[in-house]
Amino acid sequence: MATELISTCPTNYSCAFSGTILPLTNESDWKLGTRIFMYLIGLLWSFLGVSIIADKFMCAIEVITSKTRLVDIADDRPDGQRSKTGRRTVEVTVWNATVANLTLMALGSSAPEILLSCYEVISNGFQAGELGPGTIVGSAAFNLLCITAICISAIPNGDNRTLKNGGVFGFTALLSILAYIWLYIILVPNTKHEVDLWEALMTFLYFPMLVIVAWAIDKGFFSCRRKKKLHIDHNSEVAESGSIMMDNLDKEAMEGDPSVTVAIGDGPRHHFEFTKSHDEEVGEVAEFMKAIGPDKNLTENEIAQLLVKKKSDNMPKSRAFYRVSATRVMTGGHKVEPVLSDKILKVMENLKNQTSDITMENLGSALPRKTLDTSDHSLIAVVEFASCDVRVMENAGKAIVRIHRMGNLTSSFTIYVETMNGTAEADSDYLEFKGNVTFSSGETVREIPIAIIDDDIWEPDETFFVRMTIPDLESKVVFGKWDTCTVTIINDDDPGVLEFLKPSFLFKESCCVAYIPVQRINGCDGRVSVKYNTQDLTAISGSDYHGVSNGVLYFEHGESLLNIEISIINNQSINTLGLNFQVLLSNATDGARIGNRHLTVVTLVDDDAFGSLVENVASIVTVDLKKLNIGSSTWASQFREAMSVNGGDDADATFIQYLLHFLGFGWKVLFAIVPPPCFLGGWLCFGVSLLMIGILTVFISDVASIFGCLIGLEPTVTAITFVALGTSLPDAFASKTAAINERYADSAICNVTGSNSVNVFLGLGLPWLIAAIYHKVNGSTFGVPAGSLSFSVVLYSITAIICITLLVLRRKLSLFGKAELGGTKIPKYLSSLFLVCLWIVYVVLSSLQAYDIIDPI
Repeated sequence: MATELISTCPTNYSCAFSGTILPLTNESDWKLGTRIFMYLIGLLWSFLGVSIIADKFMCAIEVITSKTRLVDIADDRPDGQRSKTGRRTVEVTVWNATVANLTLMALGSSAPEILLSCYEVISNGFQAGELGPGTIVGSAAFNLLCITAICISAIPNGDNRTLKNGGVFGFTALLSILAYIWLYIILVPNTKHEVDLWEALMTFLYFPMLVIVAWAIDKGFFSCRRKKKLHIDHNSEVAESGSIMMDNLDKEAMEGDPSVTVAIGDGPRHHFEFTKSHDEEVGEVAEFMKAIGPDKNLTENEIAQLLVKKKSDNMPKSRAFYRVSATRVMTGGHKVEPVLSDKILKVMENLKNQTSDITMENLGSALPRKTLDTSDHSLIAVVEFASCDVRVMENAGKAIVRIHRMGNLTSSFTIYVETMNGTAEADSDYLEFKGNVTFSSGETVREIPIAIIDDDIWEPDETFFVRMTIPDLESKVVFGKWDTCTVTIINDDDPGVLEFLKPSFLFKESCCVAYIPVQRINGCDGRVSVKYNTQDLTAISGSDYHGVSNGVLYFEHGESLLNIEISIINNQSINTLGLNFQVLLSNATDGARIGNRHLTVVTLVDDDAFGSLVENVASIVTVDLKKLNIGSSTWASQFREAMSVNGGDDADATFIQYLLHFLGFGWKVLFAIVPPPCFLGGWLCFGVSLLMIGILTVFISDVASIFGCLIGLEPTVTAITFVALGTSLPDAFASKTAAINERYADSAICNVTGSNSVNVFLGLGLPWLIAAIYHKVNGSTFGVPAGSLSFSVVLYSITAIICITLLVLRRKLSLFGKAELGGTKIPKYLSSLFLVCLWIVYVVLSSLQAYDIIDPI
């Protein structure tokens, strides 16, 4: 009986020995179709699992690379806000962004491919396999061609994204091609079908060389415009507390300060642990609520959602953030970006249509500045910009920014004026201005000419800022309403359209004066005027405010934003619902036209009621922002998030999100045992996650090998198709999200070229070095068949050169909008289609060679 049972269960059946661990059971009596289906599902499910554990890995990397420390620098600010000690503390990142992207970030993206290659070499008795190298080359082709194609098409029609740091991209792109050319050299002409120890060692050592040179390029060591060096002072003391997040100190703290002294003021801290004080948060919420205006249809929670969304949009985001976000969208996990209802999305769209740009830069901080009520200025000189918004045509040659002086006209004083980059950048869009401006006795107006650079490159309207500061705290001069002016460079010579900035405004009863902005859009040529008057609603003129009839607002040439001033009467009689009146525009002159927002409603609210509302919203914002942290702080919270759709935020969960959560539930609960990223600065989570990825990689290797064997695919073809796509999909979604949300293309495509280089130098260099050492010790040679691999390498190099050439042409040609990503509809889709076709050609030709239909190189 035992003999009969054994004979009915043969062990030597089709693809029985293709895996190291799998199959776990005897599959000899399974139908071929059943086995193919089960292994396909297993392969897809394992890709889902590796995406989820890579999420944990990326969370650890985000914590590690976002580590900051406090440094103490000389306080040479000319704005009269110097500390008594003459020093100030700033917060700087420990990791250089370029180094982080090419080391930990690239490792996070490529860990499955790298570990798969290492495992395959070791499991094959230190002999080269085909799955690992094939996956690395296949992933490189998919990343460069398909992800770039996705990013080009993802940008909305007419919009574009350009590379900001072209030097680093150019270097990594060149090196990604040279890396594969190097592989061909060591596999074919030099020592054919062998890899010597020195070749493996050089391949591995190219990785630190890549990082060092890229870092040097980023720091400007190969540029004629070198950054200044820092002088470390370890004995200085920390002056005042502060939190000025900077990419690194060289880029920000050194600007305009030739004598910066740095001292470590505190140990490492993480950026998400730095929060504003309660008073600052409340002040920010109050300014935001005034900016969006009253809307009785918005609840406290909805106002908080708007502010959380604005804060989230303006926070700097790393590659790890986008990778984590993409993975959680794919798996129905805890969201790291706020989810908004349709109602809030409509409000957001309305806010975007208003030119007020309610950003974190102009929300306004609650910190006091040197200013006072301009109605009491008999002894004090008051200076302010004539307009907080000036517009100038690009071909005008210069922008004139006027500073008005009021109050005491007999004194003489000096203020400091400087320009700051916005979307327009100094030396490419305008010439930087920094210097003192002196008002003599009796002088009431000063004009600051700022040169505008007229180039032949198409660009949307761009802005920069002009800021005034007061060097001397004791000087008898203060600011009026505007100490910062926005300058917009446009291509329009129309007199423009006049309308209110928003359909409604909110003011506290105690504000004394309500400043209601009127904007001039679609042109700012010439001097124009518009009449305005007020009308009572629930507020009564003479009792609640001082009404105006037949008021006139004059716009000088180039001015695009002025205020109507309405005096408010503080009679402390406003109910909790508030009182309102409306202001209307009429009779625009000199060719100007009245826009759609010719009427605005002004609501006056009681100070106590408004304060209570602001406090409630601030509390909600604080809680909601904590929910957006990409890493959990405890094991308990990790398990709660793992067992709940959207990490517990299931109010708006869709069927698809429930389905994705169900499919990944087992992996989520299993990987919840990984230590939270807040432990030991993220390194414990990093190590355990890497171990988990390694274990899962063994499983993927076996499943992919057996699946390829069952359907008759060569290991190389399986590697460049199924395995390469499965390991690269999260990166594709991450790059697409980064392309849409970021201002520049760097986050979307720079990681591609960097990761491709790292894949070669680590993914092949490390396992080959291990195997070469083993064979050197044992007196044998490390054989690496050049056939399929060398053909794929050469083919990839050709397609990579074509792809990078296309990106260069897109940057140079107006047809593509002179940008790497985006542009007009037809050219951008044709670019994407061309790159996808290149990838298909790569896969088809590599497959034909694997089956010996095409001769190897």
